[in-house]
Amino acid sequence: MKIGIVADSHDNITVIENCVKVFKEENIDILLHAGDIVAPFALKAFFSLNKKIVAVFGNNDGEKLGLRTTLENKGEIHNEPYVGKLDKIRFMLTHRAEIALPAMESNLYDLVIFGHTHLLKIEKKSDRYLINPGELCGWVSGKKTAVIYDTIKKEAKIINL
Repeated sequence: MKIGIVADSHDNITVIENCVKVFKEENIDILLHAGDIVAPFALKAFFSLNKKIVAVFGNNDGEKLGLRTTLENKGEIHNEPYVGKLDKIRFMLTHRAEIALPAMESNLYDLVIFGHTHLLKIEKKSDRYLINPGELCGWVSGKKTAVIYDTIKKEAKIINL
């Protein structure tokens, strides 16, 4: 299974559309968003993936009801942290590093994903990964990044957009 991972898209529709194009080419199976989508219209830009979207709210996701309503048939959005399982991979999805870092140390998860810092980070410990896909929007660092995690190969691939 290939998991598309993004965070901090902050309404940058052009980059979201480019990311969707790459994720389609890479044939991802699901999209995980680690928060700060911001507006419902930006969330809709991910829908052409035709894949389930699982997201958590970030600190800039003020219109929670609008995001939840917009996503209702395409996936789910949660308060953080969200814990799930995909293809036998136990994962935790959050927006904040202060939740992610202790979770990684707990050894409870195979994959811990966070955002908020806008800084790309991939840390591997045995077969476990801590991933911050960086900022999809590119507003802060100028770098527009996403990650694809392959549950079979247990590898993370950086996508520069």
